[in-house]
Amino acid sequence: MHVGKSQRDNASAYNDYSLRWAKAFKNKFAIKIGAQYLSAKDWLAGDTSNYLRSGNSGKLIPGNRTTDPNDDGVNVYGDETSVDIRAFMQGAIQANPGLLPVLSPFLNDPQNVSRTGYHEKDVIDPVTKNIKLSGALHYKLTDKIEAQLMGYWSNGNTVYTDDNRYALKGIKIGQYKLELKHKNWFLRSYTTQEDAGEAYSSTVATQYVNEAWKRSFNPANIKESWYPQYFGAFATGAGQIFQTVLMNGGTLAQAQAAVLNASPMLHAAGRAYADQGRPEAGSPQFKKIFDQVRKTPIPNGGLFKEQSQLWMTEGQYTFGDAVKSAEIIVGGNYKKYILDSDGTLFIDTSNAIGINEMGAYMQVTKKLFADKLTLTTSGRFDKNENFKAKFTPRFAALVKLAKYHNLRMSYQTAYRFPGNLAQWIRLDVGSDYLLLGGLPWVMDYMNAGKDPVHQINGDGTVNPNPYTYKEFKPETMSSFEVGYKGLINNKLLIDVYAYFGGYKDFLGRIGLYQPTTGEAFSIVVNSDNKVKTHGYGLGMDYRMKDNYSVFFNVYSDVITDVPAGFKSYFNTPKYRFNAGFANDGLGKNKRAGFNVMMRWQDAFEWEGELANGPLKAFTTVDAQVSYTFPKVKSTIRLGGTNIFNHYYQNGYANPKIGGLYYAMYAFNL
Repeated sequence: MHVGKSQRDNASAYNDYSLRWAKAFKNKFAIKIGAQYLSAKDWLAGDTSNYLRSGNSGKLIPGNRTTDPNDDGVNVYGDETSVDIRAFMQGAIQANPGLLPVLSPFLNDPQNVSRTGYHEKDVIDPVTKNIKLSGALHYKLTDKIEAQLMGYWSNGNTVYTDDNRYALKGIKIGQYKLELKHKNWFLRSYTTQEDAGEAYSSTVATQYVNEAWKRSFNPANIKESWYPQYFGAFATGAGQIFQTVLMNGGTLAQAQAAVLNASPMLHAAGRAYADQGRPEAGSPQFKKIFDQVRKTPIPNGGLFKEQSQLWMTEGQYTFGDAVKSAEIIVGGNYKKYILDSDGTLFIDTSNAIGINEMGAYMQVTKKLFADKLTLTTSGRFDKNENFKAKFTPRFAALVKLAKYHNLRMSYQTAYRFPGNLAQWIRLDVGSDYLLLGGLPWVMDYMNAGKDPVHQINGDGTVNPNPYTYKEFKPETMSSFEVGYKGLINNKLLIDVYAYFGGYKDFLGRIGLYQPTTGEAFSIVVNSDNKVKTHGYGLGMDYRMKDNYSVFFNVYSDVITDVPAGFKSYFNTPKYRFNAGFANDGLGKNKRAGFNVMMRWQDAFEWEGELANGPLKAFTTVDAQVSYTFPKVKSTIRLGGTNIFNHYYQNGYANPKIGGLYYAMYAFNL
């Protein structure tokens, strides 16, 4: 990968080694173990576009570090710290009234200045390493009942995008399951255990690098504070220009105009002075400071201390032998989450947060008219301790029009309890706002009863009316789908569908601003609007002689009626298209094969916690050739994804992804 020097000087290897061994003993006991090791240099996020943040909304604006003293690069970290230096100007004028004519041209408009940041490659190790281990024991208690004990464990490093770019360093995840299986029923219990290791927020950690090197403002040592130094150099330069114009016979107005015109130069001089001695990325001084702050837990550093757990027991019974006239399935589950981040991710500073959830379901399937009509009805009942119970019925019909030709219709309701993050998150994302959940505690946390909060509109303005909290509810949806699937002349397979749906209490985020404190928040809420979606899909697969095939599919998904200022995170392009050509048995012995696939998706506007921005339409091509050696039970494959190395983004503020080329040898598969 990394061919073409777009992100790195040299191509790098993506290594994936995996093995599996299994053995059965007298058809009574079996054991299986597996292991995988993956390593690669991940794609780099390097967007330096200037981003204006406003609560949980924001937009791209013109300018860069040279032209905008408040530049905030999308994938530049540490520059989220911003201060309006007019406060320093006013303080200087009070101490020395003679500065008023010099600085007055700047007092009418905000003079926001951001700290100098570091690029992603400076603060995130892009080397991904992942180890996965798995094992299973299978034992037949009787001829019909099998017991299984399974375990999965992984450890590694990677990077992902959410409200920050997060470096998952030494993260560990284990899942362990005990299950009893019968052809008519199963009963299983499993647990997922997480340990975030040394995972950290790149934004927060880098801000603390700046503060550890030189405080933005330290009342105990103002002369060594970054913003006072910045302003001092700025004001000195402004005074020199002002006096030079007056000494050369210029008027007061001309002197002030000259100072204002020199603003870019004055800001550059202020930054250069304040940044003297700033640790260079990769230097021993930088590494020492960075390692210190990334290992310090939030809110005093960038480290997550997340060791959450999931415990779940579920069972299902099929009345296959007892009821012949219909297929009846019943089941249920109990789930317990234990959120334990020591206050670095959730509002669990004092104690871990426990959440209990339970559910039950039933499904009945009946075939009629000589199996030409199949009717299915089902219903689920679910209860989360933080929300009212939900019942969701579903109905479906499958009509056999002819052999290999089926028409399907369904009406379904569904729900979505707000996730654990949506309920309990309390996270300083290092920007100008705090990320909060949606349960009633958020209003107490913001002290909204004493200091009212106001909603931030979609254009960044603030609604003058105080925000009124409403009951936090699960999101529900009702949808109808109709589809057709048919095989024509045993050669052409067609699958087409269309759907439309409506959401009630649609979940998303809004921005809030507290005028008395100047703080901003992002909280999860339900939409008052009935948000709607609709879409369709068409797929065709044509089989030709000599094992050739050609296929394509097209999809469309649209969301409407989302309120202004409400972030839906419906990050789906309106149109997507795939097409391919393949052969799975070339040559006399049918040992060779190939496939080529083209993927295209439309441009759309991405909504994210880290940044909102445009995603361009892109086209990629994947290809593969293979050859099998039956006598030695081996297969060789050569291929690539995005073989033309066209760099694209699948999420704004994410890295751009190029081509990946591979050779694979598989034995005994």
